[in-house]
Amino acid sequence: MRLPTVVAREAGDGSRASCGSHGAGIREGAGPPRPGDVAGAYANADTAERLLGWKAQRSIEEGIADALRWGKKRKEILGYD
Repeated sequence: MRLPTVVAREAGDGSRASCGSHGAGIREGAGPPRPGDVAGAYANADTAERLLGWKAQRSIEEGIADALRWGKKRKEILGYD
């Protein structure tokens, strides 16, 4: 079972959080869907909480910041991307 470690509250949270965590000044905008775009992607961890007592402990911003830190550390440890 794969469990998310963060909880997104609404569409666009991920992109906003990643810009904030990364310190990038990326403009956010919405346009018409492109061929192949998915309508949305969401993870619901309610079953994991009910069956396993597991619950996300980080915000989406913290999760993205963690992933970015790991990316830098991974390069230091392994010597490549």
